[in-house]
Amino acid sequence: MVRGVSSNLKFPMANFASNSVTAGRLFNLLWEAVEILECDLGLEVLFITSDGASPIRRFIRLHSIGPGIVYKTNNIFAPEQRDIYFISDAPHLLKTVRNNFSNSYSHKKTRRLWKDGYDISWMYIVYLFKDTCSVFTDFATNYPDNKLTFLHLVL
Repeated sequence: MVRGVSSNLKFPMANFASNSVTAGRLFNLLWEAVEILECDLGLEVLFITSDGASPIRRFIRLHSIGPGIVYKTNNIFAPEQRDIYFISDAPHLLKTVRNNFSNSYSHKKTRRLWKDGYDISWMYIVYLFKDTCSVFTDFATNYPDNKLTFLHLVL
């Protein structure tokens, strides 16, 4: 999706299914898109937004010029020195946090999160919800604006 920063421009330029594309192929496709936007259309590409799928993470690492986290790369098609930033979209980041949290000492048990020496477990959220509901016989009556249900905790 091409979106204007200072205009109402919204244009779906490309969509790549990350479960069937390799990082190398994605590299070529994205740089071709940047070339079209910069050279043919005169638009400045400032960032690339994506989810955190494995091929995309590998694509971003292809831009590494040394040790450390890759969060930007030189825009080779810009007429002046300008970087393109790699940004993860917020809904996918929140989903990743939720999934890591839910698998900490629970569900798949693939994580063991902690903070200041204390475990962080999804079960704490479940217990908090159950305790709150047992204190209040009718949770919906006491909290009419609440939309959280037990089904939100069962992942």
